[in-house]
Amino acid sequence: MPVIVIGGSNKSVGKTSLICGIIGAFPELRWTAVKITSHRYGQIEPVWEEHAVKGRQGGEASDTSRFLGAGAHRAFLVTALESVLPLREMEAAFAGSRHIIIESNRIAKNLRADLRLAVMSEVKTGFKLSFIPYLDEADAVIAPPDVEVMLPKSRREIPVFRLLSLREISPELTEWLRGQLSRG
Repeated sequence: MPVIVIGGSNKSVGKTSLICGIIGAFPELRWTAVKITSHRYGQIEPVWEEHAVKGRQGGEASDTSRFLGAGAHRAFLVTALESVLPLREMEAAFAGSRHIIIESNRIAKNLRADLRLAVMSEVKTGFKLSFIPYLDEADAVIAPPDVEVMLPKSRREIPVFRLLSLREISPELTEWLRGQLSRG
């Protein structure tokens, strides 16, 4: 079961859009898409499954609805405090899933991921400190063409993909992902 983790340098950097782009590029994989957050968004259970594409009050679709709208087979919202992830509940909820894609910086240290993609943007505000250790483990970086990508010396050999739109991933990224996914 391949597991891809998408992490990002800051809030609203495009992690959800990239996941939707990957789901759309590989619809045959019947993705289980997961957003991990420290906010409850009105859900009581730590692992909650979205069953329909719908908008939030105010009109904008939730991230889990966006995953389903992009073609995910299943979509989950996982609520976790900063230091505690409900790993047992997640394992039970995702049982039987063949391809899992997770939006989170901090899950990577608690879960063996087959592939880690780091989404970067120009950092003006809201830089996530959890991104620093995540970047040390990333397999590739995704960034807009005009953003300077600063990688640690030990990570300078990883590929950097420049995308104008994260919802429509480039042929180069699609081909690279296909190769990575076929390894597992």
